Amino acid sequence: MRIAKCVSAAALVAAAGQVCAQPVIDGIRDDSFYGTTPLWVQNQPTGFGDNTATIPCDPNAVNNPGGVTTGVEVRIPISALGPGFNPATVKVMAFITSKFGDFHSNQFVPGLPATQFNLGEPRVIDLTTIAGGIGGNQFATGAMPPAGAITIDGTRDATYPAISAAQTARTGFGDANLGQVGLCNGSEADGLFVAADATDLFITVTGNLESNGNRLVIFIDSVAGDGQNQLVSTNPTTTAAGALARMSDDPNTVPVEGMKFDAGFSPDRVLFASLEDPGSGLTLYVDWAELPAAGGGNSWFVGTGTAGGGGVLLAGDPGAPAIACDVSNSNIAGVPGFCPPPTGNPDIANGSEIDGIYLKIANGRLFGLVTGNIQSNYNKISLFFDVAPGGQNRLRGDNPNVDFNGLNRMGDDGTGNGLTFDAGFEADYFVSLTTGLNGLTPTIFANSAVLRTDGKIVNGNGFALDYSSYDGGDKPAQAPEVDFNGPLLQPQTGFVANPECNYAPRLASAELQANPTAPSATGLGGKSVHWLNNSNLGGVSGVDVNDPMATGSVAGAPTVTTGWEFSIDLVELGVPGGNPNATIKVAGFLSNGGYDFLSNQVIGGIPNTPGRAYAVNVGEPRVVDFNALAGDQFVTLAPGPACYANCDGSTATPFLNVNDFICFLNKFGTGDPYANCDGSTTVPLLNVNDFVCFLNRFGVGCSAP
Repeated sequence: MRIAKCVSAAALVAAAGQVCAQPVIDGIRDDSFYGTTPLWVQNQPTGFGDNTATIPCDPNAVNNPGGVTTGVEVRIPISALGPGFNPATVKVMAFITSKFGDFHSNQFVPGLPATQFNLGEPRVIDLTTIAGGIGGNQFATGAMPPAGAITIDGTRDATYPAISAAQTARTGFGDANLGQVGLCNGSEADGLFVAADATDLFITVTGNLESNGNRLVIFIDSVAGDGQNQLVSTNPTTTAAGALARMSDDPNTVPVEGMKFDAGFSPDRVLFASLEDPGSGLTLYVDWAELPAAGGGNSWFVGTGTAGGGGVLLAGDPGAPAIACDVSNSNIAGVPGFCPPPTGNPDIANGSEIDGIYLKIANGRLFGLVTGNIQSNYNKISLFFDVAPGGQNRLRGDNPNVDFNGLNRMGDDGTGNGLTFDAGFEADYFVSLTTGLNGLTPTIFANSAVLRTDGKIVNGNGFALDYSSYDGGDKPAQAPEVDFNGPLLQPQTGFVANPECNYAPRLASAELQANPTAPSATGLGGKSVHWLNNSNLGGVSGVDVNDPMATGSVAGAPTVTTGWEFSIDLVELGVPGGNPNATIKVAGFLSNGGYDFLSNQVIGGIPNTPGRAYAVNVGEPRVVDFNALAGDQFVTLAPGPACYANCDGSTATPFLNVNDFICFLNKFGTGDPYANCDGSTTVPLLNVNDFVCFLNRFGVGCSAP
């Protein structure tokens, strides 16, 4: 038994020694504290990958990426590349990123080192620090004339010059295996081929482009002396649904951020291509933008097409360059999927699932355990707490800028959308947990914010007086827990757009509002504590959401005993007066690293998709309205008796004494349902665990009868 704190129980010592008051936050269910029955159990197999035991894998084995002949092919008029374009000196690089450009894969051509993980957050990427590529650089130089005509059909013509660069890393964005021209379940960039004639630049990136909105990005340095070696904050915000801006410098942060390229590469043009189904069939989308050194370039939506459509793009912006683009996703060779790290240990998982949830109030804190796994690719589990009147039934877009603005990515973008919870749920508090790999070292990060009915509090200049809070880092250095214990506590000097801290946000924000230029950390530490144990190999099974005939199992969900465990001070959470008998509602779900794609792993459960034996992934969060789904997508921790351990109902102090222990023994002996302290549902309902549970509740004590 894991024991965090024990207190003598006076008259009970002889019978039971010491009474345990609360569990250690270690991601492992303490049966004597939580019991063995989850408050809720998952009803869907996971669409975000099942954590399974790994088999030996050679990360350096990339098969034959240079032999792949299909992928994304584009033709760009030289007139769109600026005056002075020289095919002999043009420089090109390509990579695959998420739909909104907020999470970069490891699929770059020229390639990254063989063991490179997905690069993740784009604004902090500095390619000068990454080896691989051509001479250590992620760009190729020069475009030779083709040996004959080139047809834009998503297949590399034999007339292309020799390959400019081949992939050197297994894909971290899924290995495609469907073999269809359009529909695709993985993304990889196997080879880069570049050619130019008197009128056009031709680029083929062989491989696959998953039909989920992932984007192929092609940066081109076409004219010497112009372009951006680091993406600036004044780039167009509309290009590819904001993906370019998401990679560029954030003007509200210091120091300067923005994706930085290798020395000698300053792209002045960029092309985006993606494939997804907006509800009317698979559609190819292409965007184009100029990147002058000072920013402020022009951008165009070039148009839409179809996979295998011969490169024809329709309905683009007026004045858009006459670019042709086609995609063929028929490749099932190329590089294999990324070698999964060894699983079955507390630190690493190759799939994500939510199996169940346990909640309990003790010692002025809410304790919780969300069983399951978080994949080590910076997928997120987000939890929302409704603990008081007011809050947000629909997520606003002006909440604190948490986790690279991930919270607001789920909220209203100014058009009246935003993730909407079930009626009766108004979120007051937000926490998310994520894990990944820093090289081979596991990481853990927690992010948190207060959700106010009217949005974040601001000063007279419109700058935030609410903190965005985060804590974490390399997991070994954080052990035994992520505890929001500082040291960062950024002052609001008057014009700080997004003050940040490493303390829990509500009490820290109250201190910031009281003393904006000199907040004090006294009494702020340890109000929110978190840890993750990723060792589960059971729980729900995975399901292929691209297969309408797929089935999965949820039978193992109730048996999982590991996952994300947390403890949050009730006052910090926003419970009025820290009332230990408050009703607390919790909603939550799994999403990708950018908070822009929700899984089917939703607390409270979601119904099956019509015509299927499971629910597909939820997708874009801003259009989600949980009222439209059957059932409640939240769970409720209802208040119990004023004090469970006060078995005899005494009102004289001390409320708890030896008489309560005798009372419990009598109720246990007569089979009274009251004695089922741990809430178990398996026969026999009453057993030694109920004695242990009662001792724990007795040890917590009573503030009222």
